[in-house]
Amino acid sequence: MVDDKGKDANGQPELIARQTFVTIGATRGDQVAVTSGVNDGDTIVTTGQIKLHNGTPVHVNNAVQPANNPNPKVVDR
Repeated sequence: MVDDKGKDANGQPELIARQTFVTIGATRGDQVAVTSGVNDGDTIVTTGQIKLHNGTPVHVNNAVQPANNPNPKVVDR
């Protein structure tokens, strides 16, 4: 999860990573139901989370959106 700590000295958002435990439910393709641990409006990390730990500054880049396919096909590239 990403906590918004306001603005930094340059007026940019100061976003900090925080580990959050979630409970997951049913899965379907690329989709996973999160049944508890996050709330509506929370900012979550979907890419690069393995490189993070609590307190790591985060820069949000939504240029690439994750797939939302309930029935993905495996493609060997």
